[in-house]
Amino acid sequence: STTTSLFWQSSTSRYSKSVNGKNIEVYASSKPKRSLIFFTGGFNKMPNFIYSDFLTELSENGVTCYSVQDNIDYKVISFIENEANELPIIASHSSGSVPALELCSLVPIEDIVLFDPVGFGNFKLRSAKNVVFINAELSYSWDKFMDLPFIPSIFAITEKNLVTSANITRIE
Repeated sequence: STTTSLFWQSSTSRYSKSVNGKNIEVYASSKPKRSLIFFTGGFNKMPNFIYSDFLTELSENGVTCYSVQDNIDYKVISFIENEANELPIIASHSSGSVPALELCSLVPIEDIVLFDPVGFGNFKLRSAKNVVFINAELSYSWDKFMDLPFIPSIFAITEKNLVTSANITRIE
């Protein structure tokens, strides 16, 4: 369905698709330039609707987005590759970076975007060409009104957690 409000009509077509028992929320761009698989926070267990404005905005700018609230298997990746006719960008938020990077360790993904990535472990990214870290300053800073930062930096995933020859960009 096309998203409509009183003042504007979105060019995004939003629908659900089931592949191999996995429900995929699709935010289809009317003029797709790229595709993206998005991993939500909470190790990809956070509800998709929390990110719907963000994913809609991306799709209105030419990025068809797929969000799966579960582990993603080869059949899901194959479906998205076939539908998009390309390797998708992998993007994640918070601890959703762990399953995203685990997938990137197994599947030849070239472009990865990590928003405030947190978790544990090291990840070997054989095929990655570009990895972008986007960190919100307030997520890691101490405030006089809070005892701890929202995301303690000891849990942050950084380039030190990656085994890769990819170009790494940090945006703070």
